Amino acid sequence: MTIAGVDLPIAPSGSDPVPLVFWVPADSALAMQAQLAQLLMAQPGSSSGGGAYNPPFSNTHGPKDAWQLPPWKGDERDAAKWILDSVADNQRRVLAYIVSAGTDGVWTIDLRQRAGYDSSKSMSGVFKAIGGRFRRVGLRPLWNGGPKEPHKGQLLNVRDDNAQRLFASLLRSHYPELATEFNIV
Repeated sequence: MTIAGVDLPIAPSGSDPVPLVFWVPADSALAMQAQLAQLLMAQPGSSSGGGAYNPPFSNTHGPKDAWQLPPWKGDERDAAKWILDSVADNQRRVLAYIVSAGTDGVWTIDLRQRAGYDSSKSMSGVFKAIGGRFRRVGLRPLWNGGPKEPHKGQLLNVRDDNAQRLFASLLRSHYPELATEFNIV
């Protein structure tokens, strides 16, 4: 048994969003939600934030320490591209800079400046937002934290060769201006 309802105080028109409420048996709720999400994403004009790939998890998926999620194997192009496509421009610049720094790393103060963030902006919120994208695809963030210094922040680097190569390849092919700016060859 499925019951559907629409309760609107004002008549919608055109492409106005309309809330729909469905009551379904509990044991079929998740399957129904997944089917509706697929239908909605297939609609013209829908914005899935990265093409046909739809991440399987929420932005809070996994253990408290996101680095305990599975490592990248190097063949997860759709997931990596979804991450690059779904983050904000400045966040993509942060990822590009981290990828370009590789194992040598980059200080968070330099990341903040190069990515265009104001000096008053806390980078913890930026990394939480980016990290949520990695949680959505079920794989660990590509950066690792290193030492901290008062006037430099924290040194971040990429120690995972598979993740570094994958993100570098995608930045070169889909964001060539960033690849050039950050010397990702």
